[in-house]
Amino acid sequence: SLTMFGVVGWDEGLTSKDVANALDQVDGVKSLTITVNSNGGDVFEGYGIYNLLNSFDATKRVEIVGAAMSAMSIIAMAGDEIALADSGMIMIHDPWTFAAGNAEEMLNTAENLQAHEVLIAKIYHDRTGIDEPTLRQWMHDETYFSTTATGSVLSALEHGFATERIEN
Repeated sequence: SLTMFGVVGWDEGLTSKDVANALDQVDGVKSLTITVNSNGGDVFEGYGIYNLLNSFDATKRVEIVGAAMSAMSIIAMAGDEIALADSGMIMIHDPWTFAAGNAEEMLNTAENLQAHEVLIAKIYHDRTGIDEPTLRQWMHDETYFSTTATGSVLSALEHGFATERIEN
């Protein structure tokens, strides 16, 4: 099993190097349980971890015991099975960043963010089958998913972000 708690990337967070090392230690297993709880973090580390898990030759079960938000929601999509706790949530949103510089640099930063929107929506689409315009709108709206739809919170099970629930 693999446990991923806390921030993705940045100074003291979970990195693709950490995950690659952990996967090396379990090489040859037929199934892998990945337990997650994270508010997210660095999207580049999220891509790296997602791709490492996605290409790992085993059946992968992601168990979201708290949150899979932002970059962790990307990582969670690598699961063949995605189990979400009744008291857990998944959150998707448009990527954001800090920027400084002149107008040209700011426009370049905006274009880069738009490219990330496309990449992230494709990952969600590949997992859920939902059309990319809908996913992009949900990302723009900062959408939350749980095991039960309530108000503005959508059902992760109905929309393919989770395949099963973990009872409290």
